[in-house]
Amino acid sequence: MKPRPLHALLVLLVATAAGPGGAVAAPSVPVGSERVELLADGGFESSVAGFAPRTSRAVDGLVSRTRRQPIAGARSLRLQIERGGRIVWFRRDPGGDGPPADSVTATARLRVVGTSTGGRGRLDVCVLAYLAGERAPRRSCRAVPVDRRRVVDLSRTVRTGGRRLTRVLLRFGYDRRGSITAILDDVHVGMVRRTPVQPRPQPEPRPQPEPQPQPQPKPQPDPNPQPDPNPQPDPNPQPDPNPDPDPGPRPPVPDGSELVDLIADNGFESSVAGFVPATPTTDGTATQTAINPIAGQQSLSVTAQTFGRIVKFHDYGFGAGPLADSVTVRAKVRVESASAPGKQLQICSIAYLQIDSVPRSTCQSLPVDSTRIVDVLLTLDTAGQRLDNVLFQFKLDDSGSITATVDDAHLFVVQKRGSGPGPDPDPDPDPDPDPDPDPDPSRDLEQSGFHPRPTNYRSMTAEMDRRDDLSGGGAPVNGAPRDVAVGLHPSSDAVGQTRRVSFGLPLPPGTLVDTSRITVTGPDGHEIPAFVRSLGAWERAPDQRLLCDGLQAGGNPGIRSVLVQFDMAFPTTATVPVTIGVNRRRTRDLADQVPVRDTYRVVDDGTYAPSVNTSGLTIREPAVLAAIDHRYLACTSMVPMAEVAGTRPYLAKLDGATEDFFYSLVNQHARRQDWPVTDPRDTVDFYADAEPWLYDRTQAFYNGYLRTGNVDLLREANRAVDHYAQNIYGPESCAGTLYPYCVGSFKLKNPNPNDAFQDMKYSYSESLLSDYLLNGDPEALRRIGYISWGMEFHIGLTGSGDTERHRGFALLAHAVDAELTGSAHQAGVITAGIRAMRDRQTTPLDGNPPNGCFNYPPEGEEHTFSPWMSSLLAYAFLRAYQATGDASAGPALVDLAQCEVDRGVDVRRPGQSGPMEVGSTYPYYIAASFGPKHDVDDDNPFVGFEHALDVAIPVALGAFFSTDPGQRAALADAAKELLGTHDQSIDYWTRDGAETRAAGRSRYRTDPPRKYLWQYKNAQLLGWALGG
Repeated sequence: MKPRPLHALLVLLVATAAGPGGAVAAPSVPVGSERVELLADGGFESSVAGFAPRTSRAVDGLVSRTRRQPIAGARSLRLQIERGGRIVWFRRDPGGDGPPADSVTATARLRVVGTSTGGRGRLDVCVLAYLAGERAPRRSCRAVPVDRRRVVDLSRTVRTGGRRLTRVLLRFGYDRRGSITAILDDVHVGMVRRTPVQPRPQPEPRPQPEPQPQPQPKPQPDPNPQPDPNPQPDPNPQPDPNPDPDPGPRPPVPDGSELVDLIADNGFESSVAGFVPATPTTDGTATQTAINPIAGQQSLSVTAQTFGRIVKFHDYGFGAGPLADSVTVRAKVRVESASAPGKQLQICSIAYLQIDSVPRSTCQSLPVDSTRIVDVLLTLDTAGQRLDNVLFQFKLDDSGSITATVDDAHLFVVQKRGSGPGPDPDPDPDPDPDPDPDPDPSRDLEQSGFHPRPTNYRSMTAEMDRRDDLSGGGAPVNGAPRDVAVGLHPSSDAVGQTRRVSFGLPLPPGTLVDTSRITVTGPDGHEIPAFVRSLGAWERAPDQRLLCDGLQAGGNPGIRSVLVQFDMAFPTTATVPVTIGVNRRRTRDLADQVPVRDTYRVVDDGTYAPSVNTSGLTIREPAVLAAIDHRYLACTSMVPMAEVAGTRPYLAKLDGATEDFFYSLVNQHARRQDWPVTDPRDTVDFYADAEPWLYDRTQAFYNGYLRTGNVDLLREANRAVDHYAQNIYGPESCAGTLYPYCVGSFKLKNPNPNDAFQDMKYSYSESLLSDYLLNGDPEALRRIGYISWGMEFHIGLTGSGDTERHRGFALLAHAVDAELTGSAHQAGVITAGIRAMRDRQTTPLDGNPPNGCFNYPPEGEEHTFSPWMSSLLAYAFLRAYQATGDASAGPALVDLAQCEVDRGVDVRRPGQSGPMEVGSTYPYYIAASFGPKHDVDDDNPFVGFEHALDVAIPVALGAFFSTDPGQRAALADAAKELLGTHDQSIDYWTRDGAETRAAGRSRYRTDPPRKYLWQYKNAQLLGWALGG
């Protein structure tokens, strides 16, 4: 083994140059604490030390040991990371009772060798520490540039203040073109923890030789039981599956209570009785053993690895637990061996109560003694509170490993008889029940808000008002009759037969309050019999500033969208025009609704033809595509502030690029060029690769249709939303994990549903809402709820650890949910998040005055912000404002815009390299919050060139919401300068010369594919915000 520096430890990693002599100072160790190393073989002499691709080698890259120019010793670790990939090392304790830590520190030595493209690049190094009671991690990141001659000493410490450390992640990532290679060595991951209190040693008598313990027979039932002379009837008799005539010590059972044992196979004769490692790959093992059993033929053998836990976990389900007096664990335990002297096995009785998420526990630690069987009895008083879940836990609260044999195990709950919740009897039952009753909202999680282990995920339909007649709330303020043109595009499957046409018609707020006032008129001018029902009501009208000219806010907001169905025969695939009359009395009804999915077809052509569809999924779309007049749709507030193309001269080039580059994104190059594309670099694998979905591919297509009316964009949006929805995990996919980590996450980015670390930045519900409003497909609703839950579980809007990108996507998901359902819980999450982020904008930080930025330290030693990620957060603020009317949103957007202009953009100077013209405005990638204005990411105009359009969005929103005419004009000018830089980007990536043709390249380059999405997905608001 190579020598190890004494400063070894872990978790918030930042690249800093070593001090004199190359030493890196270790954090001080407070009195009563000690250092504990978490990572073994950090010199990689015998292993890769647990470093691995986050998802797969194909997606993330490779990890291998190398002898070629090692940093120290004979070997180092070689990381080759693909674009968008992550290489990680992690430890986790998902039960929430990890070791109390004062700090976590990581040190390492790193050399970033180069990129596959030969260009400048950077390796992003991040450390994340999760603490009990905090869903958002404390983190720090640093971008280490390519320099094959330099070894960088890395060291960073996170102060955790004695909180329990539940998860630690050390992550290396790369997000640019090609791949990046780095060499890593001398990695140490550790913590400063509170020293466990050791009992005062007691003198022991001289040991006497003892006979080898022999297996004892399991107690057998009494063959001649005597009846109770005074039996009392049990109001809730429960059969005991394992009658035990010799119960041994048990907790007291008060009158009115009963004793329930949650372990059936107490002696482990036929199973492990539900004992499992909390994390199968790292925590240890639980197996039956016939070697020297404590009793009978089998016992349980448990081995706990470093800070590992072996648990018997019983979850009652949300609101279904009993009112409990106590929770008790009882067992016979023999601690056989440990990896080093001094290790102890900790045994705990743990209970989570319904009233909060803080675990209660009582524990006992046993030293190694293979000659001694200890009778363990631990009773936890739960004071009559309702249980959420309970655990019988074995744990090594240290590094190394420890092994024990267990038998006669019990997990007792003393609970009030009949204390499980149930429906209250109706004192005045309705003699005439409603044949179509609304779902009972008491069965919805809305009653208790967020729950980390829900058994009944929140029902979206239970919260939505889907009544067909809302006229009781008053007349609609925008209720004048109007006609909407719809073009019907039948697929070849629909030709030659009568088909049920089915689509959703979104409505501007305050337009319709009664579904009987929707008509369908055919091309011959005659009314067609139709079925119409509400898809949901507007929960609140958006602010007047977010409505099209001619619409008014206020009054009864009415119905949000209606499902329209009618039958029509199609002799050919030619487009058939129909007219939808809004606020016109329907005289011809169609009695029955056909389920929306029954009106769909299997897509077997174009982008999902069998010859190209490698997704393994069956994609469905409407058999008859209904293309609603996009100029009408843009005013329905499907998304905020949508303005159609062709309105603003300064957006002319952007308008054209929205369509031109779209065809490259769906591999339909022939629609925009007359030569074939043969270079594989220009074929986008959106079937199996996660990258083309980042920044919401589907909603970008829907928004493109709203702007341009190009039916191809609408068709591909419908196909993409089905593809996307099938890749969102539901609870059934991760039902076996301690928490349902995977719920709401994107499968292509997170192929392992059991991984506690789900990358939520690929999860979007905005496109699912658009699908529901335009197609009426109820399948979307459930997934919207899953994404809301996943965001709340993984991303904290009130903490300080997550970047603007994660916060933006989380806030957007909650805003979509609140807008659709009116959920009070979702509104509360939004309010708390906006308030916390607004405080960040307006509160002095480390002696620096507030500057309107969302400043945070994870990118390095200095406080920074990301101008381009702030664009994602700005749009989420806008959608949250449409959903809730939060008064802080507008001022926050104004301050953010000023921050972008003051600290986040620059002008290309003479002599400075970059693809744009001298004098052009471009944004920084990561901007310094204070001090001299600069890009922490090496002032690279090439990167800013690609983000000029998306950074124009928050600047434009600041101009829109500003009440200062001078500020508004200045911000509008700054946004238009950024738009001018993007026009140059369009020209730069449009290639149609002889060289491009000969190489079989695309005319409109989209590399990486996600670039189109970060640029154009929210561009529909620019003309509205800037005017002129």
